[in-house]
Amino acid sequence: MDFSTWNVFWSVTFMLMATVITAGNLVTIIIFIKQKFLERTRFLLLSLAMADTFVGTLSVPLYIAVGIRPQDNLLVLVFRCVDVFTGMVSIFTLASISLERMHAIVWPFRHRALKSCFYPCAIGLPWLFGLLGVSSRLLHHLKVISPLMLSVTSNTFLLTPLLLITTSYILIWRKKPHGPQNQIQGDNQNNKLAKTLIVITATFLLTWCPHQIINLIFSFCISCRRSPYAHLVVHIMKIFQFSNSFINVIVYSLRFQEYRQTLLSCASSLIHPQEALLLLVFQCVDVFTGFVSIVRRISILLPLLMQHLRKLLNRARYLLLSLAIADTFVGAVSAPLYIAVGIHPQEELLVLLFQCVDMFTGMVSIFTLASISVERLHAVLWPFRHCLLTSRFYICVVGIPWVFGLIGVSSRLLYHFRVISSSEFLILTNTFLLTPLLITTTAYVLLWRKLPHRPQNEYQADNHDKKLAKTLFILTAASLITWSPHQVLIIVSVFCKSCRSWPYKVVHIVKILQFINSFTNVIIYSLRISEYRQAFSFDLMTIKKIALSLINTLSSPPF
Repeated sequence: MDFSTWNVFWSVTFMLMATVITAGNLVTIIIFIKQKFLERTRFLLLSLAMADTFVGTLSVPLYIAVGIRPQDNLLVLVFRCVDVFTGMVSIFTLASISLERMHAIVWPFRHRALKSCFYPCAIGLPWLFGLLGVSSRLLHHLKVISPLMLSVTSNTFLLTPLLLITTSYILIWRKKPHGPQNQIQGDNQNNKLAKTLIVITATFLLTWCPHQIINLIFSFCISCRRSPYAHLVVHIMKIFQFSNSFINVIVYSLRFQEYRQTLLSCASSLIHPQEALLLLVFQCVDVFTGFVSIVRRISILLPLLMQHLRKLLNRARYLLLSLAIADTFVGAVSAPLYIAVGIHPQEELLVLLFQCVDMFTGMVSIFTLASISVERLHAVLWPFRHCLLTSRFYICVVGIPWVFGLIGVSSRLLYHFRVISSSEFLILTNTFLLTPLLITTTAYVLLWRKLPHRPQNEYQADNHDKKLAKTLFILTAASLITWSPHQVLIIVSVFCKSCRSWPYKVVHIVKILQFINSFTNVIIYSLRISEYRQAFSFDLMTIKKIALSLINTLSSPPF
């Protein structure tokens, strides 16, 4: 068997590795949420475990796909972007952990007084840097930046967290011997945790650096790439790199007693399958609710407008928030990508990326509108049952449209890679379009048939529900009016080949209508919801005061 080329051995090896990495890190996530030890530091370790989970679910399967189809340039690019993203998130998360530990040991009193917004920022920044790393890789692929600029950017992203990690741990070990004896004994847990995190960081560097060194050698040594053992060396280095995502689980088991106890209790419960199944269900619910609690903490950082809207529309506001987030993606991602496609229409990757993002935001919007209509129908037809609905129901209703959006993108990618035919893709797309439209229409027909037949006192008492239902009906109608022309244009182009050469003016006008829909909701909220107007005017006055004070400060003389 020739190990220098891709064969069954490598496929089986990396498939087993992906399974072990995913399972181990999912167990780690469950344990860290179930057993709330390590206080707030566990959120950073949770972020690291999530990044490692992405390695098992995305990076390794994509590497297998690249090994099977190395000639597919798009597949290679997607793998490189995902690999860069997970690597950047991991190394910057380790840097965040080292800084957090240094702050806890060097300045313990300040550390205890840290605000709650510190940890969401420490968790979010590594993921942001990961996206920046992917952006630089895409800009190099689109020939916007030179290879030298990509090399400088990549090395900066690598060396900066390494420098932070090294400096932090040097300060930790310099600080520890100089403290009083009672302080050293009191900080025993911090010192043990610092040692554990040093072990995690050291194993990361030992398993991750060889692959980076090989990449640097291949970048400057062309003859090295042509070596018959080049592929074998790369596969071995990738095994080292990917194994790092599972080593953390072993380190936690050896260093954390609480982790071991929880892991052993989970393993012992496997003797009773029914109890194990119930335990797994409860743990998954704990993970889900824990993630929701993190999101709720991060939502404190939203603008003042959200603070004033908290009591608005009761729980139905979560659905409107989800719709607003989808519309934000339209303005932040879809519209800029459409401009980029207009400038570079020959870039197939750019066109595919825009089509995927456009389909994703469209699917999320239309399925969210369907969810809103069903929620309002339930509120009007069965008001007492509706009052008993738990928050988990709303979490599921908010999350399902985003899942359908991802499924829509997956179907588009499968069609691009010729896994499904054009007719199958068309059937899937029309099903995704017509199903929420049918649900929305049925819900509002039942809604308007029910309202006049209710008793007069109940009808007056539920005036708020009726007004909200009207507002959401206007919202849905505006969405259909502005969004349907673009879908009709696509369907006509599919069935009529002679109609595909539409004038650019028609295409641009239809896209403008589609993008306008994402701003129409703001106007409808302002016209229909008085609390929204009050909160919006309050925020405008606040912004005006801040701007005036800033102008006065800048215009005043320094002395």
